[in-house]
Amino acid sequence: SRYLLPLMPLCYIGIKNLFEIFAPLKIFRIILYLFFSYTLISKFHWVQNRSAAYANVLNEDNLKLFNFIEENTELDSKICFRKPRVIKYFANRMCTANCNDEDFETKYVITSEDLNPLEFIKIFSNTTFKVYEKI
Repeated sequence: SRYLLPLMPLCYIGIKNLFEIFAPLKIFRIILYLFFSYTLISKFHWVQNRSAAYANVLNEDNLKLFNFIEENTELDSKICFRKPRVIKYFANRMCTANCNDEDFETKYVITSEDLNPLEFIKIFSNTTFKVYEKI
């Protein structure tokens, strides 16, 4: 919808011209009012239910993970996770999907698998994820 914002003046001019042309027809006014009412109601419904887009991300296990990261890691710590933008958005930490990147050395790894205990220490675990710290 933000891409349509520059077109709003043109829409206003178009609707104003339509009103001038079809003003004598009452059916046109009724249809137009119904259209605008439907548009406003659907927009209100979307605003009320927009949290549904994050429903799979904001489950209880993931919220525990994000809270753990925020409370137990440094603000400048680097994390390796398969979806780095999620960690950046919800936990405000630098993250990468490539754990073997030499330019971006990570201190923590988030995975659902067990890792080698000689290289990593498990510091957090829930039913979905495990957080490991590199030794």
